[in-house]
Amino acid sequence: MALKGRATARPLSAKRFFNRISFFCALRPATKLTPRPERRKINPYDRIGILMMNRDAGTPPPLRYLDGEAERRALVEDIQWVRQVVLDIAQSVPQDRWYEPRYHGWTLAAMLAHLHNSDNLALLLIKVSLLGFRPAVSEATLNWINNRTAHYFRKRLIPTTLVDIRKNEKTITDFIVRLPMDKFTKLVYHPTIGEYLTVERAMQEYFLNHWHLHLLTLQKGEGIYDEPPTAGADMV
Repeated sequence: MALKGRATARPLSAKRFFNRISFFCALRPATKLTPRPERRKINPYDRIGILMMNRDAGTPPPLRYLDGEAERRALVEDIQWVRQVVLDIAQSVPQDRWYEPRYHGWTLAAMLAHLHNSDNLALLLIKVSLLGFRPAVSEATLNWINNRTAHYFRKRLIPTTLVDIRKNEKTITDFIVRLPMDKFTKLVYHPTIGEYLTVERAMQEYFLNHWHLHLLTLQKGEGIYDEPPTAGADMV
């Protein structure tokens, strides 16, 4: 079974999106995990090996099926790992450079706030999609939100954001572990990809791959590379 679904809908403008989304706030999924034997299994030990190679290579881990508790726990570990690496880099930046435009024009404060706010928005989109409301937020609307929040949070206190990220991590991972399996095939829109994805895939795109993408941005901004420059390469 494919990890994504396709559908078409007219993307929402920023105004229409926020007017509609305000009606939906919370969803408490059941804690029971139901086995799904008809779906292909992935050996968690094989997945760990693949992930470690991808971590070394600077590429996101492959999408996986979340058929059981072991697979969900493995995804949770990946989410925790990428967040810890991002926070380690953030905490290594001297305080007098927190508010310099460093990452495609964003400050460190803006970048961390973006990741935190994106998690909140993604979780809300998934929850309301599970209730049957599936807004197609356009990429233009998403970019508008990102630019506005990057400006607004460009000088936000970084220790405050770090605390918020830590708290939110538990909310997200609890949601992944507790979500009933029959909800995995529900559809949620992904603005950047530009199509509806299954919740199973969307959780990985939003909460893991999005962070990995910005981890690479932070590494580049701080001059951190997976491999040292080769001999004879031009040095700047």
